[in-house]
Amino acid sequence: MLNTLKKNYFVNCSELSVFNWRFCLNGDLTYMRKETESEEQTEENDAIAWYYFLTNYYEVIGASDSQLQLMQLKYDHTNAIVNYLTAPENEKSYYYNAVEWITDEYEAFLKRSENQAKVDVLDSLVTVEEILKRTIDERTTSVEKFHKLIKKAQNGKAI
Repeated sequence: MLNTLKKNYFVNCSELSVFNWRFCLNGDLTYMRKETESEEQTEENDAIAWYYFLTNYYEVIGASDSQLQLMQLKYDHTNAIVNYLTAPENEKSYYYNAVEWITDEYEAFLKRSENQAKVDVLDSLVTVEEILKRTIDERTTSVEKFHKLIKKAQNGKAI
């Protein structure tokens, strides 16, 4: 199956362009598809290709601070629910409050992230261009190369 996906989809961050990545981040996974039309290019395979891409992305680039924070919130939320469900009856109200608090924190984080995600890649692209004093073609620059450019820009290294 992976070979079929590789033929019809961008499944790693050295192939997917920043342009396509921006659309995928906003929910349009059809941008995982390569230009050639194929019967294998379905919504289900779009999602599978996105999964393979994300796996590669985390292996090559790693998780951002906000992604790590989200994972911690999910972990804390799950633990709070388990603690509530397993607590003795006289302690349930304490754990119920803990579940409510972490749920509110989790939902607030998701709202902040949703608002930021739509502009982050484009803002980052513009910022990197300003720092490096060169134009970056988002249609030909891969996600992997873009992250390398971000690191160089952060370190103040000209390319």
